[in-house]
Amino acid sequence: MEDILYGTLAHDEVRDDERLFHLVASASFIEITSHLYTQTLLEFFAGDGEIVEWLKQNWVREELQHGAALKRYVQTARPDFDWEAAYAGFLAEYSQICTVELTGRHQGARDGGALLSSRLARLPSTAVLSAHTASRC
Repeated sequence: MEDILYGTLAHDEVRDDERLFHLVASASFIEITSHLYTQTLLEFFAGDGEIVEWLKQNWVREELQHGAALKRYVQTARPDFDWEAAYAGFLAEYSQICTVELTGRHQGARDGGALLSSRLARLPSTAVLSAHTASRC
């Protein structure tokens, strides 16, 4: 992450395009919260040692780096954006729906494609709404 030259990135393209800005801010919320989603995945795949090991050793670390990089980019592109407040709003809702119980595990949904329930699938819109609301405050 220290290798990224944030000062040389095209901040004006993101700063001046509301939709693009909200998408980047939303992506930062989702990625930086990977530890919570990873915990849900670890519970969901508890019986599969290979997947559990890969999630712990590879996936979560990489995703958290993405989140930190995107957060820094958002804060550099638009310093007046209250990232912490927007993220707090996102996390308050997301932490309530990012659970094994809501992924469908207990309804026998471990058949490959049904990991996310409809409530969890609305994560991107929750993140965009949090970013949009915070940019208006």
